Order: sequence, then structure tokens, then C-alpha cells
Amino acid sequence: GINFSVTEDLKFFDGYKFIKIFLTETTGKLLFKGDLDRLFSYRKPIAIHSDIAGMKKCVKLSMKYGTKLHICHVSKKEEIKFLKKYKTHNITVEVTPHHLLLPEGAENVKPDLGTEEDRKALWKELGRTVDVIGSDHAPHTIEEKKKGAYGIPGIETFLPLCLDLAFRKKISFETLALLISENPSRIVSEKKGFGTGKDADFTVVEDKEWIVDSRKFYSKSKFSPFDGMRLRGRIKTVILRGEIIYDGEKVKKIESREM
Repeated sequence: GINFSVTEDLKFFDGYKFIKIFLTETTGKLLFKGDLDRLFSYRKPIAIHSDIAGMKKCVKLSMKYGTKLHICHVSKKEEIKFLKKYKTHNITVEVTPHHLLLPEGAENVKPDLGTEEDRKALWKELGRTVDVIGSDHAPHTIEEKKKGAYGIPGIETFLPLCLDLAFRKKISFETLALLISENPSRIVSEKKGFGTGKDADFTVVEDKEWIVDSRKFYSKSKFSPFDGMRLRGRIKTVILRGEIIYDGEKVKKIESREM
């Protein structure tokens, strides 16, 4: 993400998937105060965290310059209604499990959790206006949350929550695969497809019920709004570049790499 002034140097930045800008409040001093028009004129892929007013500005600029635009964490009916009109353009949309599942006021997150009507609007457009379900993982400690930090940990509940929805037939497995695998790969142009000659990155899941217990999370965040929730479907094995790194009980240490 950037929160500094837009400079000519951004024209020559390469190797990243998106420049992320925050047009509304979030944890930390990340609010973007630069020149939006100038930034979009560089035609570098942009991801935004925004309310409806910022979305309208960015969609207009995306269309003006042909800049690829990804809209993160859409949470309101009015946002979906607006974005639906522009899906034929170079614009993609993401929602989170907590904006799909949690009631208004249940957690301190940004964007705010919506009403039941908002959630219904998001559900209706999954696989249509909405291209991606993303975790919006915010690994705050309990102490940080007590001080008002926005967001919740999402990595370790993300796939199980999505699997639960599919096993309980609230969404098809085909649509789920599109939203959490195929579309994200297409949007970031990273490791497209699954087959001969491709990186062997995949996850094996099992149809098994279990109860969320944040005390067992690997993340430093030992809390979850989904604590105590019974879910159907969990991760059994994770294979990264052809090597097993998780087998249900242990995680093999792996080296991170620059993206």
C-alpha cells in the first residue's frame, strides 16, 4: 500500500501485482492523500480499500485511463449495485467471509459489517459481480484489539468457512473454486491453471466436522469471532511446489520469497 505523494517514479515500478491505496479509515496511518488522477494515468494495476464515494471516483478514472482496478472488501448493497453496472470493464471485486456471515456490529472491522440486506446483496452476486472471496487477514493480538485496532484474523478460518458453505449447499463447489482459486489466479496473473508443467500447489480437504478453537491458531492472533463454531470441512494436506508442507498435524518450515 502507499500513502505518500504520487511521483513519476511510480511509472517505473515493476514486479508488484497491485498498488493498494486506502481511501477510508483503517488501522495505522495509511490514508491516501495523493493525486488519484495522476496515479491512474500511469496505468499500473490498483487495488482500493474504499467507501462508495471513493469507488465511484476510482471506477471513473479506471475507465478514463484503462487502468486495471481491483476493489477490496465490498460490504454494502449500494456498492454492489453500483459496481454491477461496470463489470464489462477492467474492474474486479472482492468480498470477505466476515462481511458475508457476521451481523452488523459483531466486530470492529473496516469496512464496517453490513445489515442483513447488505449481506443478502453480497450473496446474490457471488460469482457474478463478485469475483473473489478474500480473507482480509488482520493478525492483531487481543491487546491490540482492546486498543481499537480494526480487523480480525482470517487465514486459519478462511478456507474452512468457505468449505462449510459448500458442504451445506449454500454455494456450489464449482463457484467456490472460481472465487477462491481460479479468479484470484487470473486477476494477479500468477500460476494460472492446474496441470502438467504447472507448479504443484494445491490443498487436500476432507469432509469432517470440527469446532473452531483460536487457542490452537498458528497465528499470533489467538481470537476469532468464529470461536466455538462447528464447521464442516477442513484442510488435510497442503502441497507447495510439489512438497508437502502441512499434513494435518505439523507444518514444515518454508522460506518465503518475494512476490
